[in-house]
Amino acid sequence: MIIDLCGLPASGKSFFSREFCKVYKEKNEIVFHDFILFDRNSFIGKVWHTLAYSFIRKSNKYKKLINLLTEFAKGKPKLNADHSLSFFAQRIIFLKINYLLAKKLHFNMFVNEGISQSLVVLAVEFSLSNEQFLNLVVSIIPESIDCFVYEISIKDCISEFKKRNRHITFIDELEGEQLLDFLNNFKKYLDMLQNNKRFTILRRDNGFDRNYRRVIESEKNI
Repeated sequence: MIIDLCGLPASGKSFFSREFCKVYKEKNEIVFHDFILFDRNSFIGKVWHTLAYSFIRKSNKYKKLINLLTEFAKGKPKLNADHSLSFFAQRIIFLKINYLLAKKLHFNMFVNEGISQSLVVLAVEFSLSNEQFLNLVVSIIPESIDCFVYEISIKDCISEFKKRNRHITFIDELEGEQLLDFLNNFKKYLDMLQNNKRFTILRRDNGFDRNYRRVIESEKNI
């Protein structure tokens, strides 16, 4: 099983991912890999990330994806200068490679900031139209993965921003109307995914146990 989860920043995606992998192993005695922890926190993950990116930048797939993204995204990113089309192309191809490896090696993998999250951030940064965004979703997200949206209200999300008091990315520095506008814009694209039959909704208010069962039941119905 390969799970691709997207949702608002500070919605609790990382917590749900960690708990899901932990509980799944306890219940089934089978490892479920939390890919973001592996990618960002482990030595092997960081080495693999560096090597893969150096290869990706020289590949034809990278050039083709850059050309595709250029058809939809014009100008410069609105919020984070580092979010260039090159950044998104590398990230998406890197994730696709890992999804393919997980499938070939029969790994269970949970990605809480996967391809769907990357596409939402791209849409926000370049103000994509509804049609442009949905075309990219259809064109880029592999059919073989299970896609989920982690839903939380804007009000609760703002509350979580204040609680975590983190200062790592540009989003963490947004306040007041700027933060509200950003979250509303982000949610607009997430709502489009919720209306897509490929995506299953996990509502934070439902609690972990219920959402865990929904993921497992979704997999059984595929």
